[in-house]
Amino acid sequence: MTRAAPLFPLPLIVAIVACSAPDLSIPARPVTDSEEVRWNGLAVRPTGTPDNLSLLFSRAGTVVHRERDPRAQDWGLFPPRDLDGDGADDLHAWFWSGGAHCCITHLVYSGTMTGDPVSPTVAWRLEQGDGDPIGFETVPGHSRPVLAVPDSSSAYVSGAFADTPMFPYFVEATPSGLRLAGALMQSAEPGGGPAILRDGATARAAFVRAAFGSEIAQTGRIPSAAERIRVLRGRLDTLLAAKAPGVSAADALAGADLLPDVERHIKLYCVYDSACDIPALAAEIEGSRPGVLGAWTSELDESWRKSPLFALKRSAR
Repeated sequence: MTRAAPLFPLPLIVAIVACSAPDLSIPARPVTDSEEVRWNGLAVRPTGTPDNLSLLFSRAGTVVHRERDPRAQDWGLFPPRDLDGDGADDLHAWFWSGGAHCCITHLVYSGTMTGDPVSPTVAWRLEQGDGDPIGFETVPGHSRPVLAVPDSSSAYVSGAFADTPMFPYFVEATPSGLRLAGALMQSAEPGGGPAILRDGATARAAFVRAAFGSEIAQTGRIPSAAERIRVLRGRLDTLLAAKAPGVSAADALAGADLLPDVERHIKLYCVYDSACDIPALAAEIEGSRPGVLGAWTSELDESWRKSPLFALKRSAR
């Protein structure tokens, strides 16, 4: 993982850094394309040619279901396990869509499906975005396995993919569907990030810290929102004062590294607070120069409203 420039210059002790993908461990080894798993009386394996891939479900040599998606360029599986706490092993599959903006999509099949013959249907589906397939992890002291997902919804809004802030959010399965694992995400104060980072149970705090893949993983500390605003306003003032005559504010911002850091500040609200108002948060940084961040603000807001995390938050209301 390549580290990017810190959000705040010294003398602040802690910096929030961008990363191409959080350093999330996969607790269970995914099976390879040539392997199959046994689940709910069925044999399940990826199959097909590169232009016609599917996930094949069979029983006693008879195909009972093929899971297809026209976007899929690769399919994979994790070993079955009980994800929703009902005592039955669920099946966690994924596919990769490829392309410049490639995505991982997670599919979970419930272990309590009935019917003869069984024709599996996807119980839960979640778009992960870019990165590697991530398996559900067991978190000490937490009641259900958790999927730690990097929020890559704003990829390329603030520049190169490597500059995209990807704070993790945490998803768990229940018999009624997927939901956010609020105990791991709850912020103690607006824009403060997960409170568990600072004062949570040791094992759970360590799990959350590791998911950040940055200095936060070592320190557990996120600078206060007020301090972030002060630093970002100062950097914006310096940047605009130094721009050459005839250079627009938009061009000056595009050539600097400020926007990814403004985005990090804003995303700490969006990911870990109950709601976020991106235009209002951007206006706090603009200060006496309203609108200077320009179309970037609306582009970030639009990407957020289309994100899987935004949808999960809306469903929890």
